[in-house]
Amino acid sequence: TSLMLFGAYLERAPKQRGLRLAHQAFSLAIEGSESPRETLMRLIWILDAGLPTPVCNRTVFAVGKQVRILAKPDLLSPELGVAGEYDGHHHQETHRRRKDIGREGRLRDHGLEYFTFIAGELHDRQAAVRRMHATVDRAERSALPRLWTLDSILTTWTLDERLALRESMLPSEVRARLAHDRPTAPPAPGTGGSRTS
Repeated sequence: TSLMLFGAYLERAPKQRGLRLAHQAFSLAIEGSESPRETLMRLIWILDAGLPTPVCNRTVFAVGKQVRILAKPDLLSPELGVAGEYDGHHHQETHRRRKDIGREGRLRDHGLEYFTFIAGELHDRQAAVRRMHATVDRAERSALPRLWTLDSILTTWTLDERLALRESMLPSEVRARLAHDRPTAPPAPGTGGSRTS
């Protein structure tokens, strides 16, 4: 789903247990986070480190005559010039690690400072905050020019636009069923929420 769709769902939801927590979670949610650990890293960045809300999994392009993709970091603070990655266990494989090191080098060469966390490191939130702040400090001291951008001549779609496009490409009978089955509001407590066709 998207933030717009989930926000509309919450607005129509009847008062029930957990609704306040859902609204709190929604206030911290952003589109683009692709795993629970990426989300945890972002929440530590915002809540513990007190840093500005980043974007997640946005494509970074090299500045120049030719459109060239540099990377798609898990976390990016455009105003601070900092990118961050969470590397799970699968990143330990040699060929994957080689790609990770290449991505880090490309981003640094184009004026972005960079930090990485590996599996298990986010449990020590204070240590994570220190690493994040150290990276921000390096970015502030860096004399490298900013040779990257999030803008591109390539078409970028919002999540809502992608969802609408995907739905429009489905056969008409599938679209009709989706429209019929899409809840207008969550079921009230105790009703079971079952739907008959």
